[in-house]
Amino acid sequence: EKNEVLNLQHTIFSDLETLIKPNDILVFNDTKVVPARLFAQKQTGGKLEILFERALDKHTFLAHVKSSKSPKEGSCILVDGKVELTMTSREGALFVLQTPEHIPVFELLETYGHIPLPPYIERKDETLDASRYQTVYAQKPGAAAAPTAGLHFDEALLERLKQKGVKTAYVTLHVGAGTFQPVRVD
Repeated sequence: EKNEVLNLQHTIFSDLETLIKPNDILVFNDTKVVPARLFAQKQTGGKLEILFERALDKHTFLAHVKSSKSPKEGSCILVDGKVELTMTSREGALFVLQTPEHIPVFELLETYGHIPLPPYIERKDETLDASRYQTVYAQKPGAAAAPTAGLHFDEALLERLKQKGVKTAYVTLHVGAGTFQPVRVD
């Protein structure tokens, strides 16, 4: 074995195309952020914030729920004063919520949801965030958060890399709302 000395460099993102060679391959996460934050009320009138984690099936999903008191199993939750969800059970810290038969999970999110911005963005979501907080190659809906490293890429850069002979591949890894949680260690 021969010891090689690494030549470390400090660069910026715009230097990326000078560092990548023809036939190199870049792998991108093509997950698409859904409007995963819902505002709701318990039957008692208490306010809730629901943060979609992942779909279990067409009408059932796991979510983080913020409220003064956790909803009880079997209780009704009213989203935007219009759609009744049922809290069916718990899975650890997450809640299992069920939509009515006529409203699939992703339709509920698209109709009543808000883009869940990271906590360091201290403002309410805006209409533009649906496209701004999304990678240019996002294809498969299901993420509560964007794979943020990919937000630096734009169509022009991807085209230049393609012209240079760089290959691309895609995987789908839905980023859950847990990415917004602080790191907890003993």
